[in-house]
Amino acid sequence: AARAAAAFCSAPTALLARAAAFDGPWNAFHGDAARRAREFPRRCFEAAYVDVLLGDVFGVDREARSVLVALDVHGIELDWTLGAVLD
Repeated sequence: AARAAAAFCSAPTALLARAAAFDGPWNAFHGDAARRAREFPRRCFEAAYVDVLLGDVFGVDREARSVLVALDVHGIELDWTLGAVLD
């Protein structure tokens, strides 16, 4: 997760803008292009936070490559409090 966060956070703004505009199969998890463009600037902080949370708090192997992050499930926006209830 740390390498992915570092790669995302160091990506040129133009590359992130192109990625945000790309409509693909990830829409169900990351919202539409407008939402991605609006939210991408804060994703760097979130990626660093997730790295610390998964690695230091939950003990997930930092080399693990199969972590899925979703913004909503069936149209209901996820937040840490809802995630805690679902756990």
